[in-house]
Amino acid sequence: MRDPKISIIIPVYNAEKYIEVCLKSCLEQTFGDIEIIVVNDCTPDDSMKIIKKLADADSRIIMLANEVNKGQGAARNKGINNAKGEYVLFLDSDDCLDIHACQILYDYLKKYNLEVLQFSSLDFFENAGQVKYSINRLNNPWVKNKLLNPSDKNSGLSGAPNVTPWSYITKTELIRQQKFREGVFHEDVDFTLKLFSKCKRFETVSYTGYYYRFNAESTTNTKLSVKRLMDMISVCYVLKEYVSENKYKKGYFVYDSYVDFVNNVRRTLETFDERQTLRKEIDSFYKDFKKIKSVTKPKFRTRLIPYVSRKVRQLFRG
Repeated sequence: MRDPKISIIIPVYNAEKYIEVCLKSCLEQTFGDIEIIVVNDCTPDDSMKIIKKLADADSRIIMLANEVNKGQGAARNKGINNAKGEYVLFLDSDDCLDIHACQILYDYLKKYNLEVLQFSSLDFFENAGQVKYSINRLNNPWVKNKLLNPSDKNSGLSGAPNVTPWSYITKTELIRQQKFREGVFHEDVDFTLKLFSKCKRFETVSYTGYYYRFNAESTTNTKLSVKRLMDMISVCYVLKEYVSENKYKKGYFVYDSYVDFVNNVRRTLETFDERQTLRKEIDSFYKDFKKIKSVTKPKFRTRLIPYVSRKVRQLFRG
């Protein structure tokens, strides 16, 4: 049997409320030459029972498991290591894809011989049994529908791109050149920036291929903890070293993104309730990054929603 064209990687933890809709959005893709790699990150709920039932009926679902709970970074690494597809596409277990996503993205990748293709997403939330769509995110400040070379130091790219892993599809041989840091929050920031910096053929398209569920229980929407704040600070040091090693300067997107993230941490520290418990770490952070100045970030993130396909609406109704 030949290898699939696209590997969809889905980390799973406490996803029983949403995983069926998530997987059905993959199984019902108009482009069938895919594999769906589900990585069980020791989920304590009944997510895997739901997944196994669907997997028994469709061999494109591949079930993997971590021995202990390691977080999304480790789950994605396991998925990447086992991917057989030419391209890798990430999907969170409470979100879903437009049913035309794989076909549209694959055709675009092949037509323009791209290594990375970033696309748009649509936020939605459920309230009293009704699904409401809120914001369509244009996920990159860079010009749309134009071939770019982020690895070229003279490319002239500026502004910090969206680093969310599910906002882009990538050639597998490129994404295997690095790993997500494991056991930490914000592992996607340095991973994506390093990935983009190694890419020679990149494009952003305005196509809305991803549906992001606003979930108050997700890690991105829960209260900021000491652990998460320390992980944010650690990203600053990881990027500082990377920028220094590669001699990136102001105006290059990796440097701009690094500066933007440092200033984001500064703003977060100003409102963090438990800052006194991290006095030593916070003082060191301010000392080590005192020379970092702000970089103006383009306004690009939102516009009114244009369209949601009838088929996607049906997915939510079951």
